[in-house]
Amino acid sequence: METKYIGMSVSFLMGFFGFIIIKWWILPIRGYKKIKKNIVSDIKNHLAAINNERRDRAMKERVKDETAALRLRSGELLDSYYDSLPAWYKVFLKSKGESPVDASKHLEALSNTLNFEHAQNRKEKIIQFLRI
Repeated sequence: METKYIGMSVSFLMGFFGFIIIKWWILPIRGYKKIKKNIVSDIKNHLAAINNERRDRAMKERVKDETAALRLRSGELLDSYYDSLPAWYKVFLKSKGESPVDASKHLEALSNTLNFEHAQNRKEKIIQFLRI
């Protein structure tokens, strides 16, 4: 009879701590990495849009959409960094030389850039700060 209660207690504690680890560590870190992947694709789309020779109405709309996407990703990156990530992972990112705050600043600047050469420079800085 006592072994049954011990087994139930152990399984309850394993489930409780597993939930805590999944909810507060694994899901935020996975979300952060997903945002980084989305940033890469948004940067590629933005550079393709501003490098296009065609400057008609459709292309201006595309540039406008890509600009909005970059600003959205910048906000998501900061929200994830400040609100979701565990403190130990922030220290780990800092030790790797990754700086989402600086990358977010350059994302905002990239969203305001229509010159392709300047956008390339911003892209390189974002890649450097996110260690992509």
